[in-house]
Amino acid sequence: MAQLLIATLAKTPRQVNTKHGSRTVADIRLEDGTEQTLWRPANDSTLTALREGATIQLTRDSKGKLSLIENAPQATTPAPGHESPASAREAYLSALERVSNRYQACITKAKQVWSADYSEDELQALPELLHSTAASLFIEANKMIR
Repeated sequence: MAQLLIATLAKTPRQVNTKHGSRTVADIRLEDGTEQTLWRPANDSTLTALREGATIQLTRDSKGKLSLIENAPQATTPAPGHESPASAREAYLSALERVSNRYQACITKAKQVWSADYSEDELQALPELLHSTAASLFIEANKMIR
């Protein structure tokens, strides 16, 4: 199963030319202090929008390959204890949107993880596989955020 990781960009992502064509590369530092390289397609807008010091969420598959979770939520500040009803409703709706975006990112990652082992038709016939994997990723992501 995929492992969720939190990392910090050690340097601003850059474009490099390889024998396989142009790629976007980012040097990252994992929470345990190890440094790794994250490879993405050329001119990847998600990665190039980030700068040195940005925190990102990744998964590591069983082969050790790192993948960026593209819709990862940004860290949020705690809400004040006493809010007016209108701002409390806005805070609730904002939190609900962050949580739903986080879960959607987990579903997307679950599809990526299992697409190597199952065809698209097989995955559609096994929705419980995707949802149980996404739920596990979601739980781990929430543990890391808190």
